[in-house]
Parts: sequence; C-alpha cells; structure tokens
Amino acid sequence: MKKFAYQLEAVLAHRKILEEAEQLGFATIARRLAKERDLLETQIKQYEVLAQELAEKEKTHFDINESRLYREYLTILEMEIHHTKERIKQLEVEFFKKRETLLVATRNRKIIDIHRGHEHSRYLTEIDKEEQKGIDDISSIRHKRIREEIE
Repeated sequence: MKKFAYQLEAVLAHRKILEEAEQLGFATIARRLAKERDLLETQIKQYEVLAQELAEKEKTHFDINESRLYREYLTILEMEIHHTKERIKQLEVEFFKKRETLLVATRNRKIIDIHRGHEHSRYLTEIDKEEQKGIDDISSIRHKRIREEIE
C-alpha cells in the first residue's frame, strides 16, 4: 500500500512561510501602534498635569519668566502630541493594509490546505476500495472453495 503523497506540498509549505512572514509584519506594526498610543496617552497626561500646575501657580503667585517657560513647554508638548497623532494615523493605515495582506495570505494557505484535505480523503477512499476489493476477492475464492468441496 503506497503512502499518501500530496503533489502540492511544496506550494503549501511556501504559502505557510508567506503567511508566517505576514503575521510577523502585522505583529510588528501592531506593537508599534500600541507603543505610539501609549506614548500619546503619556503626553496628554503630562500636558494636562503641566497645564493644571501652571493654572495653580498663576493663581497663587505669578512669576512671568516661570509662566513663559511653562507655556513654551506646553507648546512643545502640543507639537509632540500632534506629531504622535500623525504617526498613529500612518501606522493605522499600515496596520489595516497589513491585516488585509495577512488575510489574503491566510486565505491562500487555507485553499491549498483544503485541497490537501480533499486529496487525502480521495486517497483514503481509494485505499478503502482496494481493501474492499481484496476482501471481496478473498470471499469469492473462499465461497468458490466451499462450493467445490460441497460438489
């Protein structure tokens, strides 16, 4: 009895490699996106804390130089927040593109996987037919011997 050999095994292996590469790329972008979102959250909190601090200081005692420094730093933080939001937008676009390419790669691999399953089922059906034919042959020979012994 011959062993099951799938003719497109190399194609399946290649598609698995492509899918894994897409998964790695997708995971990398997802991590970068999460990191940028965490950075944005930190920057916003820092901005809010400094703005609150400035408001408190201006209520109690007003030092114009210190106020100017706070405002300059708040302006810098606003620019950093804006840049971080822009990077997040770009990463989100990349994220969705990478997700689509990953879905395509997964779909392509699954198509070959399903085909392999069908081929394996056919192989098993053929094996069953061959076994049944062997059993039928043995039964036929046995029945013929019994008939000859009776006659």
